[in-house]
Amino acid sequence: MVHGCAVRPADPRRRRCPGARPPGRRARAGGDHGHGHDAKGPYGYTPKSKEFDDAVVAHLGRDDLAAVAGLGSAFAREAKADSFWQMLLLHGALDRDRWRGELLSYEAPTYFGMICASYVPQEAAALA
Repeated sequence: MVHGCAVRPADPRRRRCPGARPPGRRARAGGDHGHGHDAKGPYGYTPKSKEFDDAVVAHLGRDDLAAVAGLGSAFAREAKADSFWQMLLLHGALDRDRWRGELLSYEAPTYFGMICASYVPQEAAALA
């Protein structure tokens, strides 16, 4: 998941959105990561789900979305991850030199993994 909170400065809801930034360019992409974290889940268990999710977390933690492409579609399929293609589309949509990424969280509380990361233009990141 790529996350942005764009609320007008005068909007009273802004108080309820910690870290809200002024309106501007935002990108959103969503996809669940490895779906094989729990044998009782609908896709069964595969250790590849944890391996894939750990690799994505490492890349996003270094703000290296481009490295996700190197994981390959075969690995994504083995990990039962549907997020790989959305992350590739996001990478293509963002100009690497002009956007900054920040990994916000990762967890796998059920049979699939979830990542939250924020991408903002560098000029906005410099103001934060």
